[in-house]
Amino acid sequence: NEFVKFCRERDIRREYTAAYSPHQNGISERLNQTIHKCVVSMIQHSRLSDGFWAEVLLTVVHNQDFAE
Repeated sequence: NEFVKFCRERDIRREYTAAYSPHQNGISERLNQTIHKCVVSMIQHSRLSDGFWAEVLLTVVHNQDFAE
């Protein structure tokens, strides 16, 4: 109930999908794939170990403009 109120106050439109059905989340799934490819590319290019995955992920999300 508190979350519903939060969304209404900020004009956030909520969309519902069935659980465990990524085919219903086309936009977010494509974005996840794009981010994943960027992270893999940066790790390979920089020759960092996979232990830096989280830091590279945060860097990619922070530095990219993923707006539609």
